[in-house]
Amino acid sequence: MFKLAPLSAAIVLGLAGQAMADDSLSTQSQFGTENIAEVKQSAAPLSSTSQSQYGLGNNSAALQDNASAQIQQLHQGEYNAGYAEQLFESASRINQQAVGSFNNTHASQSLGQSNQATQVQEGSANFSFVYQDSQVGSQGTTPAVRRRQRGECRTAVRRAGNNAL
Repeated sequence: MFKLAPLSAAIVLGLAGQAMADDSLSTQSQFGTENIAEVKQSAAPLSSTSQSQYGLGNNSAALQDNASAQIQQLHQGEYNAGYAEQLFESASRINQQAVGSFNNTHASQSLGQSNQATQVQEGSANFSFVYQDSQVGSQGTTPAVRRRQRGECRTAVRRAGNNAL
């Protein structure tokens, strides 16, 4: 037989499974062209994700499930895309901001309650979409600033107390 040193044992245990963490924080900032930022936080209560991208053709995606969490995304420039999804969430928030031209943002919240999704567009020819399904007491907002913006907010009517603005 052999003995494992504490560091070796920690590595072996780390490879054996995922660690669950409360109060998780993920911050990603990217500058330039065609960057990709992705984060997934699962079963991490009070987790927070912040993604900022500046430039041309950048993509960001954030997924959170089974928690009370927050996603903040900022895209500044042209032809950027942001996707934020929260599943089985309670009292969670998605905030997305697109500044510039031809940017797209998509927020999706499913199977939760008291959630909020807000998208703000500044510039021209941006598109935003909020989708909320099987929610109770949730709200989606897509205010547009300046010209030729397009925003859609769809909340499934399967449950009561939801607002689409």
